[in-house]
Amino acid sequence: MNTALAPVVRVDIMNSVRGAFIYKPRQNGSIYASYGTSLSPSLEGLSYGTANTAIEPEKTYTTEVGTKWDTFGGRLSLTGAIFRVEKTNARTPGVLPDDPPQVLEGEQRVDGIELE
Repeated sequence: MNTALAPVVRVDIMNSVRGAFIYKPRQNGSIYASYGTSLSPSLEGLSYGTANTAIEPEKTYTTEVGTKWDTFGGRLSLTGAIFRVEKTNARTPGVLPDDPPQVLEGEQRVDGIELE
């Protein structure tokens, strides 16, 4: 087995955006919306290797809308939100003996709701 290090070069570019809007219709309540993007390169052990250099980076897009209200003089807080997380080039660890260390799973989407 050859364990010699080989130089690896890769450049991935993506604008990372984060933004939010908060509207406060009353003193005890607010409504918000947020959006964000991120890029996650294909790294194992915090370094590129020949096994993962060709894998495109994961790209994540997150959208959320929610609200928060304080009731009973601030003794009870009620919050709720709906969200969506979309991922392209999603990676998972290989599980079969012949699988590479990282396997591309394509696109993933999570839709959710949070109530407190």
